[in-house]
Amino acid sequence: SLETAASSPRYMMNTIKDGKLTSELLYADPNPFEVFGKLKKEVIRYKRKDGVDLSGTLYYPLNYEEGKRYPLIVDAYPLEYTDASTAGQVRNSANTFETPYRASTMYMALRGYAVLMEAQIPIIGHPETKNDTFLQQLKDGAEAAVKAVSDKGVADPKKAGVIGHSYGAFMVANLLTHTDLFVTGVARSGAYNR
Repeated sequence: SLETAASSPRYMMNTIKDGKLTSELLYADPNPFEVFGKLKKEVIRYKRKDGVDLSGTLYYPLNYEEGKRYPLIVDAYPLEYTDASTAGQVRNSANTFETPYRASTMYMALRGYAVLMEAQIPIIGHPETKNDTFLQQLKDGAEAAVKAVSDKGVADPKKAGVIGHSYGAFMVANLLTHTDLFVTGVARSGAYNR
């Protein structure tokens, strides 16, 4: 399988015979989302106040103009970890082709937004006590995400929104209630029973 950020997956059969490599295309995934290959994307890394390493995939707005600041959408789900080194692992790649699903936040990049997908906002600690610091870790993670994109000169930090699903919706409700980081939020199908 071969894919890049700009081209959808192609499945090849490679054969080496007499020291020569030949490739035969077996299947090329149709690309109904060709416009997504035109989006600039990168995996960005940043730190939370307590030194925890974080990352996310930044999608620049279509037809991005350097020096212009865009509204920002942060899409996150607060995963839970028992230690900071596991939480800080980078799981994203800037080299994969993106095929958006249903109501993907990626569509916002086509409409003039900077989009930070899979923004890491980890909740770290022992399972029985991590909720004692849930709110502070949530605030610090979200603040680090907005600051990272703002520091790159891409986003206007006064025009940031946050989106989450399930436990991520619980995150959205808490961020909108307990911080002034975001001017809007979308809490999809929330799990508020914590």
